[in-house]
Amino acid sequence: MIKLLKILIFILTTSFISSHLYASEVVRLENKIFDNSIYKPSKNEILELLKKEENNKYWYGLYLGNEKIGWAAIESRTYQSDKFNQPVFEMDGKFNLSVKVSGNDGTSFLSSTKFSLNEIYQANAPFKLIEHKENYQIDETESSISAEAQGLNFKIEYKDNDEKNSTEILLENLDYSLCDTLATYAWYANDTKKINDVVSNIEFSFQDLKYILTQNTIEEITKKKVSGVDFTYYKVNSLDRGEIEEENLSFQSLIDQDGLEIKFFIGDFELRLETEKNAKNTELVSDVFVDLGIVVENSFPTDFYDKNSSMVTYEVIGDASSIYKKGNHSYKVLEDGTKILTVGADENQDQFSLMENATIEQRKYYLNDTPSFPHNSKIVKDLSKEALLEEKNDVEKIFKLSEFVSDYVVDDYESNSLSVFDVIERKIGDCTEHTQLFVNLARAAGMPAREVSGWVYDGTNKLMPHAWAEVAVNTVDENFLWIPVDPTWNIVNPTNLIKAIKNESFLNKFSLKVRKIVYDDGKVIVY
Repeated sequence: MIKLLKILIFILTTSFISSHLYASEVVRLENKIFDNSIYKPSKNEILELLKKEENNKYWYGLYLGNEKIGWAAIESRTYQSDKFNQPVFEMDGKFNLSVKVSGNDGTSFLSSTKFSLNEIYQANAPFKLIEHKENYQIDETESSISAEAQGLNFKIEYKDNDEKNSTEILLENLDYSLCDTLATYAWYANDTKKINDVVSNIEFSFQDLKYILTQNTIEEITKKKVSGVDFTYYKVNSLDRGEIEEENLSFQSLIDQDGLEIKFFIGDFELRLETEKNAKNTELVSDVFVDLGIVVENSFPTDFYDKNSSMVTYEVIGDASSIYKKGNHSYKVLEDGTKILTVGADENQDQFSLMENATIEQRKYYLNDTPSFPHNSKIVKDLSKEALLEEKNDVEKIFKLSEFVSDYVVDDYESNSLSVFDVIERKIGDCTEHTQLFVNLARAAGMPAREVSGWVYDGTNKLMPHAWAEVAVNTVDENFLWIPVDPTWNIVNPTNLIKAIKNESFLNKFSLKVRKIVYDDGKVIVY
């Protein structure tokens, strides 16, 4: 099912699990999203799908680029439940992956992830969701979400850090059923589709406690013979609409005429429908090394990190589509086709003049208290005050928070914290934990902040995947700008980074040549 596949990719593309904590123990949902393109299956359509999906099991191989890194299994069944005293329809998904990845210090380590999701619905109208469970295990750390219907409400229990942290929430006004979960499957099975046909459906996230509108558009229709049999499938572009445009999540899938996902893509991750035997054959995955770095074909100066640089200019060789091209990233293509990327400002430019404006909508959104960023928590607020020491100037606040987080979190490239509270307690982590703590502390201080990702120069001949933060700062006359901050390296407005378009900083689609470096002291190196 697409929902289960997307949750897996979400876990893969974020290196930590949400804390699932709200300041309030009771959360009331706003009414469900309504859109004219949402398909509303009939009772008979749902009953037909339940018969068809009864006791079905599908296996998928999980790939990163061309490397197989794990498998997924999704099954469904209908049965009489003693626990709920009624017929129920159960969907169960299990994912297992293990991959050797490289740390920023040049070493490699084996990281394992296991994830399971289980949902139980009424098998008769109105087909309501009655139980939801998620369990995540990343290396030695584990977290879970358990939700069960209690009358018109849901009781939800969140556990993380191997059950050291536990929170219960009463969720009111959840309106979710098989009419939402199976809507697109009913639509695909309904009649023949055409290119540019559009259908939308509603999903619900127990991570963020909100409805998500997904819009699906048929881009291509392919008819071919498979083992001598005529076979038709659709290439579908899908978009999960976020509260603001930059939070949108796009993905692609190949779907047969019955709505079954044959292949599913987000970024460089891919799930392929396979037999159980083939899906589990990961070809000795423990020996697979996934090289995620961007190669620098010439070299930085050996003393590059001995002093601060204000600008670095690169020649980009290959596909530059994953590179962010706003803010302090200037990108152009010369007449001869050479692609030039400049990060930062040269000696004749003002650094602030290059920064991206932070809109009112963005500033409001990135001050939200959410399960991932529970900055209204007393623990987070107290630590933010400790770091700032009553500082009033916003720019100085950034420097103090960056230095505080850099000192507070000890570098550990094999760490996987499950929440900001876990980071605060354990005080270890890589760029993800540094950034997670920084963003929470900044928001607790009333400063809109967000996580971004891309690549950082590792001191050898590569730029490696990296995460850092951006903070919206009022520079002058209510002109708010996004200021990049790397709390891992304790650098404000760093130029040793290249920002990626969201969900794109995974594989090396391009290489680089350094063309020019300008240092803060005025020294210039031209290649």
